Amino acid sequence: MNEKIGIIVDSTTIIPEEVKDKFIFGVVPLHVMVNGKNRPEPEIEDQEIVDRLENCKDLKSSSPSVGEFEKEYLRLFDLGVMDILVLPLSKENSTTYNVGKMAIDLLPEDKKNHVSVLNTLINNYGISNVLIALSYWADKDISFVEFTQKAETYLHDSHLGFTILDLKHLFRGGRLSRLSCALGLLFKIKPIIEMIDGKLVLTKKERTAPNIINYFIKQIAVFSTK
Repeated sequence: MNEKIGIIVDSTTIIPEEVKDKFIFGVVPLHVMVNGKNRPEPEIEDQEIVDRLENCKDLKSSSPSVGEFEKEYLRLFDLGVMDILVLPLSKENSTTYNVGKMAIDLLPEDKKNHVSVLNTLINNYGISNVLIALSYWADKDISFVEFTQKAETYLHDSHLGFTILDLKHLFRGGRLSRLSCALGLLFKIKPIIEMIDGKLVLTKKERTAPNIINYFIKQIAVFSTK
């Protein structure tokens, strides 16, 4: 384990099991507000979120607080970590990045320059894959500056794309009009969503699973040659 470098992610990112023993990790929670009640996202079961998405109109999320970031920074420093790399979800999708930067100002002067918060431009599984790539350097003689540069390179070279079962959640999130949603459901259109410049963008619509698979195969071929 690299005990000098700590890595903090937010609760939207799953830390892969194979890297948990490579670095000292920290997690700051996003919050979910259901019918006016604020709860940390890790305390809510996945099925409850699914049920809420289907049945609840008053469902919102919010970023971690400055205090939660400060607490996690200090916890990792108390564990002996020398430097901390923070990989929150994209700045374009959440204020989590900005809050993480703000929390640095609350740290003692000798710690402020030992925390680096990156704008990842990706979310969730994209960041999880970057953690796997970074684990290669866990036992290497590498400075924190070099380590951060590696992370920036991996993030820059990453591309995240996925599909969902239907258009209902895009409509509920305000990304799709009522008419487009109705037509999409009628013709069983499945959206393809990609992260472009840190934003979630509806880039394509397909009707069959083979077409979706072929699209992603072509995308993989394109990015593998870059």
